[in-house]
Amino acid sequence: MWKLKLAWLLPLINVTVAAMLLHLAGPRSGYLPTARLICAGLNAPALAFTLVADWRPLSVPDLVLGFERSDIFFMVGVLIVWFCVGRVIDRHGLAKTDSESRVIIPVLKQILPLCIGAFLLYVGLHDFQEPTFNNLGRRPHRGVLTLAWAGTLICLPGHAIIVEIRRAKDKKVG
Repeated sequence: MWKLKLAWLLPLINVTVAAMLLHLAGPRSGYLPTARLICAGLNAPALAFTLVADWRPLSVPDLVLGFERSDIFFMVGVLIVWFCVGRVIDRHGLAKTDSESRVIIPVLKQILPLCIGAFLLYVGLHDFQEPTFNNLGRRPHRGVLTLAWAGTLICLPGHAIIVEIRRAKDKKVG
């Protein structure tokens, strides 16, 4: 029986939505359209991939299929982020921790998402503290969505770390 894999479905849906929002927003200018801000907020962790677009050794054209170079790298980031999210959701029911496993490995696996969440918390708060003057009332759209990602990436790994530490503590007592 065929089982739906979110690791493949979520990236497909989110890259399509991101491409439509970026196309709707049009080319970059001094003004940031709401569609671009919502796209950035929904896919906040993928914004890190836009930094690669400015790396000089790359010989990527400025426009590819009507999308700017930074938007292409952003969509690659969207693909990777949502693949990882889907993979975690797919494996959630299958992941059983061995009773003899150490606490260090599961905790270390949660540190990276926790750090990304802390970075996104800074970015989301920055959107409210330093609004742009060309569209003063629009930037909170991205800030709210970025703060939602930050909360998720802080709370879920934080909860997993607490559970692992408690499990290890209970094993020592029991």
